Amino acid sequence: MYYTLLNNKFVPCGTEPQGSPYVSLSSVSAPLAPELEKYLSFPDFQIVLKNPALRFESRENLDMLCLQMLDIRDSLLKKERVYIFLTPEALFFYADTSFPLEEELLALDAPSYPAALGELLFSLFSFLTHGHLDFLFGLESGIAQLEDEILSSKLQKNYTKKIIAIRKRLLAIKHYYELLLDILSSLEDNENALLSLSARKKIRMAREKVSRLLNKTSNLRDYATEVREAYQAEVDLNMNQIMKILTIVTTIFMPLTLIAGWYGMNFAMPEYSHPFGYPIVIGVSLLVLILSFLFFKRRKWF
Repeated sequence: MYYTLLNNKFVPCGTEPQGSPYVSLSSVSAPLAPELEKYLSFPDFQIVLKNPALRFESRENLDMLCLQMLDIRDSLLKKERVYIFLTPEALFFYADTSFPLEEELLALDAPSYPAALGELLFSLFSFLTHGHLDFLFGLESGIAQLEDEILSSKLQKNYTKKIIAIRKRLLAIKHYYELLLDILSSLEDNENALLSLSARKKIRMAREKVSRLLNKTSNLRDYATEVREAYQAEVDLNMNQIMKILTIVTTIFMPLTLIAGWYGMNFAMPEYSHPFGYPIVIGVSLLVLILSFLFFKRRKWF
């Protein structure tokens, strides 16, 4: 679908406009627009569409952007491709699905095509990151709640998988923002002088927003790492407590085991003929038990 600028407004037109700047919204399955053939051959166009990686490419009088609409709220991080071709005469969008900026395009009040470019590109990047900050704040609350559970519970659950899943998700989101930031920085450089000063200001605003999202994601990933370390410290502390108890029990019963082993030997000992031999052994055993208990209590081992 073609949209041409008329009286500061974009209006749809059925065929490709001639002699006036316009915007084209198409799907990735659509053929190469005739106006693009002056800057990009059909084989090159097919190569561009087959490469889904986020990137920015600059040719003579042509800037190409490959973007992805990442749904960070989805656990699988679904992505839809958006290809943008910027020329002095037109702006071409090729997307996997129906393009989401048609309403913004029709509502745009732009005195000129260069001014419209900045508004459209800013709207696009705003759409790509819409709701991301709220999601990251929600994820931060989830990590804080997980931290409280780790510190307050008796570690009856295994939190390792949950923490690793959060860190992997944040890593994918962080990588997405890093690529967006590179694209915006390259676009702001404006090597082909296709953007006006006002358009570059809009691009700078979008870059600063993505930079804030990147910093937030990096901080959350560090926070998740700290929570994992806190959980590991709690596990180690719990294991140390168990080992301490086992060590105390073993240490208390070692003298008793020695006494039992001593009198379990098959030898005729003098104590066997003593009338109070058995009660004395029992008393000695109890005395050893009590003294060991008092010793560990004084040492504050339990």
